[in-house]
Amino acid sequence: MLLNIVANWFYGVNWSVINSRQSRNSSGQEMKWFLVAWFKLAKWHLTINYRAYSVWRHEVVSPCHDLVISSSEGIDPMALIKQVDLAADHHLFKLNSLRRCVVQREMLVRNGVPATLHFGAYSKLGDTKVKCWLDVGGKLLNENPSEIAKYKELDLSKPKGIDWLAFLL
Repeated sequence: MLLNIVANWFYGVNWSVINSRQSRNSSGQEMKWFLVAWFKLAKWHLTINYRAYSVWRHEVVSPCHDLVISSSEGIDPMALIKQVDLAADHHLFKLNSLRRCVVQREMLVRNGVPATLHFGAYSKLGDTKVKCWLDVGGKLLNENPSEIAKYKELDLSKPKGIDWLAFLL
C-alpha cells in the first residue's frame, strides 16, 4: 500500500501493476530502484539527523562497506545512480551528497557493482566545503570531474580525516 502511494505520488503509476507486468523489464527495475532509494534516503536522513555522529560514521567510512555482496547479472550503474538522484530530488527532505552517495554505494554494492566512496575538502577565502563522490574502477559515477578536481581527497584512515565528515551533516 505504501509503495503504491509513493509510486503514484512521483511516477503516477500503480506499483503492483508494474511489478506484475514488467518484473524483468528495465523500467520495472528502475521503479524498484527508485522506491528502494526513496526509503533508504529517508532512513539515512533520519539516522544522520537523530543519531550521534560517532554511532553511524563507521558505517559510512568502513572499507568493508565497499565489498560486493551479490553478483547479479550486470546492471548499468548510471541507471541506478539516476534513480537514486531522482528519488532524492522528489523526497520530503533536502538531501545532500553524503546521503545520496551512501545510498548509491549501498545499492550498487548490493547489485554486484564494487563502488568506492570518496570524500574531499575544498577551502577558499575561509569558506570550507566538503563533498563526497563515488567511483567504480577509477571511473567517476555521480559528479563532474572538473568539480571534483577542486577538492583534496581526505585520508579517512586518520581520525582527522573522519572528523571532516561532520561538515557534510
